[in-house]
Amino acid sequence: FFGSLSVGALGIVLFALMTGAGATVVRAAILALLVLLAKATGKTSEMGRALLFAGATMVAVNPSLLSFDPSFQLSFLASLGLVFVAPILDTRIGLWKGSRLWREVLISTLATQLTVLPLLLFQTGMLSLVALPANLLVLPLIPLSMLLGFLAGVGALFFPFLATLFGAPVFLPLAFIFVVAEYAAQIPYAAVPFSLSAFWTFLCYGVLLWWVIRARSRMTSAVPQTVPSLALPPLGSPEPGACDKKETQ
Repeated sequence: FFGSLSVGALGIVLFALMTGAGATVVRAAILALLVLLAKATGKTSEMGRALLFAGATMVAVNPSLLSFDPSFQLSFLASLGLVFVAPILDTRIGLWKGSRLWREVLISTLATQLTVLPLLLFQTGMLSLVALPANLLVLPLIPLSMLLGFLAGVGALFFPFLATLFGAPVFLPLAFIFVVAEYAAQIPYAAVPFSLSAFWTFLCYGVLLWWVIRARSRMTSAVPQTVPSLALPPLGSPEPGACDKKETQ
Protein backbone atom coordinates (compact mmCIF):
# COMPACT_ATOMS: atom_id res chain seq x y z
CA PHE A 1 0.00 0.00 0.00
CA PHE A 2 2.59 2.54 1.11
CA GLY A 3 4.94 1.39 -1.65
CA SER A 4 2.46 2.05 -4.45
CA LEU A 5 1.41 5.34 -2.85
CA SER A 6 5.02 6.46 -2.57
CA VAL A 7 5.79 5.50 -6.18
CA GLY A 8 2.75 7.39 -7.45
CA ALA A 9 3.54 10.48 -5.39
CA LEU A 10 7.19 10.39 -6.46
CA GLY A 11 6.17 10.11 -10.11
CA ILE A 12 3.91 13.17 -9.83
CA VAL A 13 6.63 15.24 -8.14
CA LEU A 14 9.31 14.21 -10.64
CA PHE A 15 7.01 14.89 -13.59
CA ALA A 16 6.28 18.37 -12.22
CA LEU A 17 10.00 19.04 -11.84
CA MET A 18 10.75 17.78 -15.36
CA THR A 19 8.21 20.14 -16.91
CA GLY A 20 9.78 23.14 -15.22
CA ALA A 21 7.64 23.32 -12.06
CA GLY A 22 5.63 26.26 -13.32
CA ALA A 23 2.78 27.67 -11.28
CA THR A 24 0.12 25.78 -13.26
CA VAL A 25 2.04 22.51 -13.04
CA VAL A 26 2.66 22.87 -9.31
CA ARG A 27 -1.03 23.54 -8.66
CA ALA A 28 -2.00 20.51 -10.73
CA ALA A 29 0.60 18.37 -8.92
CA ILE A 30 -0.77 19.40 -5.50
CA LEU A 31 -4.32 18.54 -6.55
CA ALA A 32 -3.16 15.23 -8.06
CA LEU A 33 -1.32 14.29 -4.86
CA LEU A 34 -4.43 14.94 -2.77
CA VAL A 35 -6.61 12.91 -5.15
CA LEU A 36 -4.06 10.07 -5.11
CA LEU A 37 -4.01 10.08 -1.31
CA ALA A 38 -7.80 10.12 -1.15
CA LYS A 39 -8.17 7.18 -3.53
CA ALA A 40 -5.38 5.21 -1.81
CA THR A 41 -6.64 5.68 1.75
CA GLY A 42 -10.36 5.80 1.04
CA LYS A 43 -10.74 8.76 3.40
CA THR A 44 -12.57 10.97 0.93
CA SER A 45 -14.03 13.26 3.59
CA GLU A 46 -10.66 14.21 5.08
CA MET A 47 -8.95 14.49 1.70
CA GLY A 48 -11.92 16.41 0.33
CA ARG A 49 -11.51 19.00 3.04
CA ALA A 50 -7.78 19.11 2.34
CA LEU A 51 -8.51 19.60 -1.36
CA LEU A 52 -10.91 22.44 -0.63
CA PHE A 53 -8.36 24.01 1.73
CA ALA A 54 -5.64 23.74 -0.93
CA GLY A 55 -7.88 25.36 -3.53
CA ALA A 56 -8.88 28.15 -1.14
CA THR A 57 -5.22 28.77 -0.27
CA MET A 58 -4.26 29.01 -3.94
CA VAL A 59 -7.07 31.47 -4.59
CA ALA A 60 -6.10 33.51 -1.52
CA VAL A 61 -2.52 33.77 -2.79
CA ASN A 62 -3.64 34.59 -6.33
CA PRO A 63 -7.31 35.70 -6.54
CA SER A 64 -7.11 36.05 -10.33
CA LEU A 65 -7.29 32.24 -10.58
CA LEU A 66 -11.05 32.40 -10.23
CA SER A 67 -11.47 34.66 -13.25
CA PHE A 68 -8.46 34.34 -15.53
CA ASP A 69 -7.12 30.80 -15.16
CA PRO A 70 -9.39 28.19 -16.81
CA SER A 71 -6.75 25.48 -16.32
CA PHE A 72 -6.90 25.87 -12.54
CA GLN A 73 -10.69 26.00 -12.56
CA LEU A 74 -11.06 22.86 -14.66
CA SER A 75 -8.34 20.89 -12.85
CA PHE A 76 -9.80 21.80 -9.46
CA LEU A 77 -13.31 20.79 -10.52
CA ALA A 78 -12.00 17.54 -12.01
CA SER A 79 -10.19 16.79 -8.74
CA LEU A 80 -13.39 17.41 -6.80
CA GLY A 81 -15.18 15.04 -9.15
CA LEU A 82 -12.64 12.27 -8.54
CA VAL A 83 -12.83 12.68 -4.77
CA PHE A 84 -16.56 13.26 -4.22
CA VAL A 85 -18.46 12.10 -7.33
CA ALA A 86 -16.49 8.99 -8.34
CA PRO A 87 -17.26 7.03 -5.11
CA ILE A 88 -20.98 7.70 -5.61
CA LEU A 89 -20.90 6.51 -9.22
CA ASP A 90 -18.89 3.46 -8.16
CA THR A 91 -21.81 2.28 -6.01
CA ARG A 92 -24.42 2.91 -8.72
CA ILE A 93 -22.79 1.64 -11.91
CA GLY A 94 -22.90 -2.08 -12.49
CA LEU A 95 -20.89 -2.22 -15.73
CA TRP A 96 -17.52 -3.98 -16.07
CA LYS A 97 -17.42 -5.34 -12.55
CA GLY A 98 -15.04 -8.04 -13.74
CA SER A 99 -12.59 -5.57 -15.29
CA ARG A 100 -11.35 -3.12 -12.70
CA LEU A 101 -9.30 -1.14 -15.24
CA TRP A 102 -12.19 -0.27 -17.58
CA ARG A 103 -14.52 0.29 -14.65
CA GLU A 104 -12.05 2.75 -13.14
CA VAL A 105 -11.68 4.49 -16.50
CA LEU A 106 -15.45 4.74 -16.95
CA ILE A 107 -16.10 6.05 -13.44
CA SER A 108 -13.22 8.54 -13.52
CA THR A 109 -14.26 9.83 -16.93
CA LEU A 110 -17.91 10.23 -15.96
CA ALA A 111 -17.03 11.92 -12.66
CA THR A 112 -14.69 14.46 -14.22
CA GLN A 113 -16.97 15.12 -17.20
CA LEU A 114 -19.91 15.69 -14.88
CA THR A 115 -18.08 18.24 -12.76
CA VAL A 116 -16.40 20.23 -15.54
CA LEU A 117 -19.23 20.19 -18.11
CA PRO A 118 -21.19 23.25 -16.86
CA LEU A 119 -18.03 25.37 -16.73
CA LEU A 120 -16.94 24.15 -20.17
CA LEU A 121 -20.31 25.06 -21.64
CA PHE A 122 -20.08 28.49 -20.02
CA GLN A 123 -16.53 29.12 -21.25
CA THR A 124 -16.60 27.57 -24.73
CA GLY A 125 -20.28 27.35 -25.68
CA MET A 126 -19.66 23.96 -27.31
CA LEU A 127 -20.90 20.53 -26.24
CA SER A 128 -18.69 17.63 -27.28
CA LEU A 129 -20.61 14.46 -28.14
CA VAL A 130 -17.48 12.34 -28.55
CA ALA A 131 -15.61 13.31 -25.40
CA LEU A 132 -16.79 10.31 -23.36
CA PRO A 133 -16.01 7.53 -25.88
CA ALA A 134 -12.74 9.20 -26.91
CA ASN A 135 -11.63 9.45 -23.29
CA LEU A 136 -12.56 5.83 -22.67
CA LEU A 137 -10.24 4.84 -25.52
CA VAL A 138 -7.22 6.97 -24.65
CA LEU A 139 -7.36 7.31 -20.86
CA PRO A 140 -5.83 3.89 -20.09
CA LEU A 141 -2.80 4.87 -22.19
CA ILE A 142 -2.17 8.22 -20.49
CA PRO A 143 -0.28 6.81 -17.44
CA LEU A 144 1.77 4.55 -19.73
CA SER A 145 2.63 7.46 -22.02
CA MET A 146 3.66 9.62 -19.07
CA LEU A 147 5.80 6.83 -17.61
CA LEU A 148 7.54 6.09 -20.90
CA GLY A 149 8.05 9.79 -21.54
CA PHE A 150 9.55 10.24 -18.08
CA LEU A 151 11.89 7.27 -18.57
CA ALA A 152 12.88 8.57 -22.00
CA GLY A 153 13.68 11.98 -20.54
CA VAL A 154 15.79 10.51 -17.74
CA GLY A 155 17.61 8.20 -20.14
CA ALA A 156 18.33 10.98 -22.61
CA LEU A 157 19.62 13.16 -19.77
CA PHE A 158 22.39 10.69 -18.97
CA PHE A 159 22.88 9.25 -22.46
CA PRO A 160 22.03 11.96 -25.02
CA PHE A 161 23.28 9.92 -27.96
CA LEU A 162 20.58 7.31 -27.21
CA ALA A 163 17.72 9.81 -26.95
CA THR A 164 16.02 8.50 -30.10
CA LEU A 165 16.21 4.94 -28.83
CA PHE A 166 14.74 5.90 -25.44
CA GLY A 167 11.95 7.89 -27.07
CA ALA A 168 10.91 5.15 -29.51
CA PRO A 169 8.60 3.27 -27.05
CA VAL A 170 6.64 6.47 -26.41
CA PHE A 171 5.70 6.79 -30.08
CA LEU A 172 3.05 4.05 -30.21
CA PRO A 173 0.77 5.14 -27.33
CA LEU A 174 1.12 8.81 -28.26
CA ALA A 175 0.36 8.06 -31.92
CA PHE A 176 -2.77 6.16 -30.91
CA ILE A 177 -3.92 9.06 -28.71
CA PHE A 178 -3.42 11.57 -31.53
CA VAL A 179 -5.20 9.34 -34.07
CA VAL A 180 -8.21 8.93 -31.77
CA ALA A 181 -8.36 12.69 -31.15
CA GLU A 182 -8.02 13.49 -34.85
CA TYR A 183 -10.67 11.07 -36.07
CA ALA A 184 -13.06 11.88 -33.22
CA ALA A 185 -12.87 15.56 -34.14
CA GLN A 186 -13.72 14.73 -37.79
CA ILE A 187 -16.95 12.92 -36.93
CA PRO A 188 -19.97 14.96 -38.09
CA TYR A 189 -21.59 16.82 -35.22
CA ALA A 190 -18.76 15.82 -32.88
CA ALA A 191 -19.40 19.13 -31.13
CA VAL A 192 -22.57 21.17 -31.20
CA PRO A 193 -23.18 24.75 -30.03
CA PHE A 194 -24.60 24.76 -26.53
CA SER A 195 -23.84 27.52 -24.06
CA LEU A 196 -24.82 28.27 -20.50
CA SER A 197 -25.19 31.65 -18.88
CA ALA A 198 -23.60 32.42 -15.54
CA PHE A 199 -26.96 31.92 -13.81
CA TRP A 200 -27.51 28.45 -15.27
CA THR A 201 -23.89 27.50 -14.59
CA PHE A 202 -24.24 28.31 -10.90
CA LEU A 203 -27.61 26.57 -10.82
CA CYS A 204 -26.10 23.40 -12.33
CA TYR A 205 -23.35 23.35 -9.70
CA GLY A 206 -25.92 24.00 -6.98
CA VAL A 207 -27.91 20.96 -8.12
CA LEU A 208 -24.72 18.90 -8.38
CA LEU A 209 -23.70 19.90 -4.85
CA TRP A 210 -27.17 19.02 -3.52
CA TRP A 211 -27.01 15.62 -5.25
CA VAL A 212 -23.55 14.84 -3.85
CA ILE A 213 -24.54 15.77 -0.29
CA ARG A 214 -27.76 13.74 -0.53
CA ALA A 215 -26.03 10.71 -2.05
CA ARG A 216 -23.20 10.75 0.48
CA SER A 217 -25.65 10.99 3.38
CA ARG A 218 -27.52 7.98 2.01
CA MET A 219 -24.27 6.04 1.62
CA THR A 220 -23.36 6.85 5.22
CA SER A 221 -26.75 5.85 6.59
CA ALA A 222 -26.71 2.63 4.57
CA VAL A 223 -23.62 1.35 6.42
CA PRO A 224 -24.88 -1.31 8.86
CA GLN A 225 -24.22 -0.48 12.48
CA THR A 226 -23.61 -3.95 13.92
CA VAL A 227 -23.57 -4.49 17.67
CA PRO A 228 -21.74 -7.57 18.91
CA SER A 229 -24.06 -10.06 20.51
CA LEU A 230 -23.26 -11.01 24.11
CA ALA A 231 -25.45 -14.13 23.93
CA LEU A 232 -27.11 -13.32 27.24
CA PRO A 233 -30.13 -15.38 28.27
CA PRO A 234 -33.47 -13.57 28.41
CA LEU A 235 -34.60 -12.14 31.74
CA GLY A 236 -36.29 -14.68 33.98
CA SER A 237 -34.85 -17.70 32.18
CA PRO A 238 -32.91 -20.23 34.22
CA GLU A 239 -29.14 -20.30 33.99
CA PRO A 240 -27.58 -23.04 31.85
CA GLY A 241 -27.43 -26.27 33.84
CA ALA A 242 -29.85 -25.08 36.51
CA CYS A 243 -32.41 -27.81 35.72
CA ASP A 244 -29.71 -30.48 35.89
CA LYS A 245 -28.67 -29.23 39.32
CA LYS A 246 -32.27 -29.42 40.61
CA GLU A 247 -32.69 -32.99 39.30
CA THR A 248 -29.45 -34.03 40.98
CA GLN A 249 -30.56 -32.56 44.28
